[in-house]
Amino acid sequence: MPKKKDDISIDPKNKGKFTKWVKKNMPGKSTCAAADAVMKNKKKHRPAVVKMANYAKNFGCSVKGKSKGPTAEDVTGDGQYTKKDFLVNIGVLNPDGSKKKKDDNKNKGRKGKGPKPMKKKK
Repeated sequence: MPKKKDDISIDPKNKGKFTKWVKKNMPGKSTCAAADAVMKNKKKHRPAVVKMANYAKNFGCSVKGKSKGPTAEDVTGDGQYTKKDFLVNIGVLNPDGSKKKKDDNKNKGRKGKGPKPMKKKK
């Protein structure tokens, strides 16, 4: 079947190159976040990296009618955005994977004493 002009494809030998570069040079960042960072500061990066980042932004990070994908960072450091990363980012789990207690975020510094009483006006 002949290739259409509109078909955009990547050479199989280049597949995954940018993702590998991101894992090595920007650990913890998603591919899309790294592509944004590279495109914001093109002079800091080699032209080949800028081209890969541009391709990632245009074809991997933005899909018509859909959101860009997960915006949270890889918290576990395994190079992938997983369910655990999501739960840590929304505050359900601690970074070590243990379940957060309901009062972990409340009353910091008051150790369960509740809210401070209101001051009386003179």
